[in-house]
Amino acid sequence: MLHKQIRLFLQWTWLALLLLGTSAYADIDQALNKSVTASSALQAASNVVDNNASTRWESAHGVDPSWLQVDLGATAMLSSVIIDWEAANAADYQILGSSNGSNWTVLSTRTGGTFGNRSDTLAVTGAYRYVRMLGTKRSAGNNWGYSIFSMKVMGFTEPPAVVNLAANKVATASTSSQAASNAVDVNASSRWESAHGVDPSWISVDLGGVYPLIEVAIDWEAANAANYQIQGSTNGTVWTTLASRNGGTFGNRTDSVSVTGSYRYVRMYATARSAGNNWGYSIFEFKVYGVGVSTASWQMVWDDEFANATIDTNKWAYEVNCDGGGNNEQQCYTDRPSNSFTSGGLLHLVARQEAYGGKPFTSARLRTKNLADWKYGRMEVRAKMPKGQGMWPAIWMLPTQSLYGSWPMSGEIDIFEAVNSGAAGANNIYGTIHYGNPWPNNSHTGSPYVPPTNIWDNFYTYSVEWEQGEIRWYVDNVLYGTKVQSEWFTPNGSGAAPFDQLFHMILNVAVGGDWPGAPNAQTTFPQEMVVDYVRVYRCSGDAATGKGCKK
Repeated sequence: MLHKQIRLFLQWTWLALLLLGTSAYADIDQALNKSVTASSALQAASNVVDNNASTRWESAHGVDPSWLQVDLGATAMLSSVIIDWEAANAADYQILGSSNGSNWTVLSTRTGGTFGNRSDTLAVTGAYRYVRMLGTKRSAGNNWGYSIFSMKVMGFTEPPAVVNLAANKVATASTSSQAASNAVDVNASSRWESAHGVDPSWISVDLGGVYPLIEVAIDWEAANAANYQIQGSTNGTVWTTLASRNGGTFGNRTDSVSVTGSYRYVRMYATARSAGNNWGYSIFEFKVYGVGVSTASWQMVWDDEFANATIDTNKWAYEVNCDGGGNNEQQCYTDRPSNSFTSGGLLHLVARQEAYGGKPFTSARLRTKNLADWKYGRMEVRAKMPKGQGMWPAIWMLPTQSLYGSWPMSGEIDIFEAVNSGAAGANNIYGTIHYGNPWPNNSHTGSPYVPPTNIWDNFYTYSVEWEQGEIRWYVDNVLYGTKVQSEWFTPNGSGAAPFDQLFHMILNVAVGGDWPGAPNAQTTFPQEMVVDYVRVYRCSGDAATGKGCKK
């Protein structure tokens, strides 16, 4: 049980967070479906918090300054504000906070924004009930007003819970006469026991993520330690001493040890047994108390916002061929500007109906191979898709080196696919992995999803979160699919293989092929995938496994 002073410490910690600000626990959009007002509204202010990417607020035209504010309903600890702008956006604006809706504090300032759809993420701190976007200058070329699809205010309203982070987690030990897992099974009658007569001995628990720690409580059996340390680590290799205990006496007892810092691994490292202990070290329960929200977060490591006048060939390489992708597709991929270009902060991949290279269609396929690749992370792409019978847009990943063999033995991760959208394929999308034995005995598994509005009229953010042994699929941060390593395999590897190597990203619009079939008379051309941005994040929790950021 936590001591009274520990509980007081948590109360004061919460107060300090409110006064100083932190982003460690901010993972909820506090503005969702809350009350919104604006200086003027040609389209309703409430559209920015309705979780609908196709609706937007629009201010009166030609009026500077203009503002939009949301009442969160209660004071929240803020970490960031995310604004998805329509093309008619702000060059200069501020984010303001208020506790009463009258007196405002500047939380962040942005200047120099350019015309075109974009998404801004602004770090903020402090505790406020009201949050306002104050637009002071429209971007060059914006002859209208201010237009926002979505405004998210990220933060939390309650102190995070203090829990036993070690409960039912993975425990290991230097030796075990009785299983190390017994010490974290929340069962007071089972126990871990080390080999007899061995000093030092240790038991360690992997919390599964990096957490702020408060206290370690050990329920010892009579064969206990006289002297031991509590140690913490973020990687399970390099250890920091958090506390030391000396002079413990033989007999059942409970030790409560105050600790501080944020760690993923916690270890009891015993150096001397108590007088009369002629056996080993024996623990009924090893409890690690801390704040039940991981401090690990997604850190951006690569992005393309497509702000350049041309496609950045330091980030993307063209694939130029008429091979049909191994799927009997009907397009030639070219590097011509008519098939791929940037404009207004957007990337356009354009499929055209024209005879070229012996094929009836042309299109584009870009990849980051040999320019950028990643093992684990969050990969997200905000895009609007083509429509029509025979259209097959894809956002996907392949291994940079096929260490486990040819496709699909080395794996494939499809972040997004759709076929025949707006026709036989309706509004369905798919997140899929390919793996297993050589073709034609290959395997795949995945999850379908139907976004709330048409993918060809609206931008959505398509994402995967990939960590060792698990891949998750999202649309606008809505989780719709999860696959774990027990659901895949490769004949030339084990464990998390083949999804444990570096993969690169691919964007393309295919035409025809085995899955969609050929376009028909109702398919109009040109058709295009329009990409707002591509962003890749790495989890700060555990670089080796990518774990620690799962919500």
